[in-house]
Amino acid sequence: MCSIIGLKGNIKIETLRKMMKTTQHRGPDASGIYLTNNKESLLKTNSQNLVNLKNQTYNIGLGQNLLSIFPSVKNPEDAIKINTQPIKKDNLTLIFNGEIYNYPEIIKKIGNEEKTRSDSHLLLDLIINKKNTSGNLKTAIIETLKIIDGDYSFAITDDTNLILARDPVGVKPLYYGTKLEEKIMGFASERKALWAAGITSINTLKPGCILYNDEIIEVNDLFKTITSNEASYEDYMNQLTNTLYESVYKRVMNLSEVGLIFSGGVDSAFLAYILKKISLKTGLKVTLYTVGNIGSKDLEYSKKLASTLDLPLKIQLIRPQEVENSIGDVIKSIESTNPMKLGVGMTIFFASYMIKQDKIKVALSGQGADELFAGYNRYMKHIKKQDYQGLNNELTNDIENIYNVNLERDDAACMANGVELRVPYLDYELIKLAMTIPSKYKIFDSEDKLKKHILREAAEKYGVPKEYAQRPKKAAQYGSGIDKILKKQTSKKVDFDKILNDFKNELIN
Repeated sequence: MCSIIGLKGNIKIETLRKMMKTTQHRGPDASGIYLTNNKESLLKTNSQNLVNLKNQTYNIGLGQNLLSIFPSVKNPEDAIKINTQPIKKDNLTLIFNGEIYNYPEIIKKIGNEEKTRSDSHLLLDLIINKKNTSGNLKTAIIETLKIIDGDYSFAITDDTNLILARDPVGVKPLYYGTKLEEKIMGFASERKALWAAGITSINTLKPGCILYNDEIIEVNDLFKTITSNEASYEDYMNQLTNTLYESVYKRVMNLSEVGLIFSGGVDSAFLAYILKKISLKTGLKVTLYTVGNIGSKDLEYSKKLASTLDLPLKIQLIRPQEVENSIGDVIKSIESTNPMKLGVGMTIFFASYMIKQDKIKVALSGQGADELFAGYNRYMKHIKKQDYQGLNNELTNDIENIYNVNLERDDAACMANGVELRVPYLDYELIKLAMTIPSKYKIFDSEDKLKKHILREAAEKYGVPKEYAQRPKKAAQYGSGIDKILKKQTSKKVDFDKILNDFKNELIN
């Protein structure tokens, strides 16, 4: 939805402005800042012009670049006005990146539907209500986070304290660090904004946590809320389908159009069939986007399934020259030269670029299905030992760490093109359900080479043709053919590490 950035300490406005400029791609629709010191506070929204503030110094500074996807108004300019941040109420100021999916239910409970017109306003109202009850800002935030269901990161200040928060799965990124010599603390949606502030020692705020000044507090631990749920294979399969449908629906319920990053494998095929059903009920416009080289399996399967579903399919053909021309942009976007991250990141980068060209602001992907339902070959070592508990432990560990292995990369690759990525398989309720499904339903035995058995059978029962539901796993970078080009051709011509180091040094200096 946007980029959020901030500083606490002896702040120069030029540094805040540089941070905002560095992450402008995440929010091209509007910008806003909030600045405060012991003497005065300043709130400017929908303003790019900070020149007149160049000589001022402040104790706390917040900034937001907005990607406006607010659905409930017809006039885009009105949507931008409603969404532009920071927002201030009473003595609290908030910047928010993300979506609150149980917004309608919360609105009904607090009873101010006419006044609360965006997720960020709802969040601030909730925190204020809780603070009025408890008298304590930290307690108010902790209680609020236990109510909201969403993908988010945000920062809030009462002009003295600065509090950061991140959703329980880590779908939305949030980084922070300190410039010790100047006693400045900073945070941002991407590392590059902190590099622009001269902050090089950077941490990731862990999912489900808040950073209250210097104290990290764990608020939401998904795995502590999981309870045993013994059911039959058939019951689990039906629960899986129903929960996935609800997850997809709440991520698109107020949209007029959405893109699906599509490979023709079971994960994205299942989502495509659900989206098709939703589109027939609501009029949602659904477009599929596939990235692959000529002759790749992803292109072959995607074309056939798109035709079966009667959904439009856009294709980005990948050749060595496209990879070489784009590698610098991808490295700068995902802030990594890890070969695996580059392969997947480039696939998402190309797909989201096509989505941007179609003026669509929200995309879905099948991220998380392999970790939930045991889709990777490395999980087979547990089955060969008949160690289902070992498999459960590895799946749990993979979901707990998916934020820094996959999600931060995927978010950055999409937001480089101003497209927000939503991941239905990583819905809280679906994660909790999947973690109660016995591992023997995910991988039957040492001969079950397909893996993810219960997901595949649920997809097939929902209507996904068998050849797609039972299609063997092919990772994005391999299915698209990008991995082979990166390893065999591009890496011999281009110094990946030099690109990243030069970019980082340019921002720092």
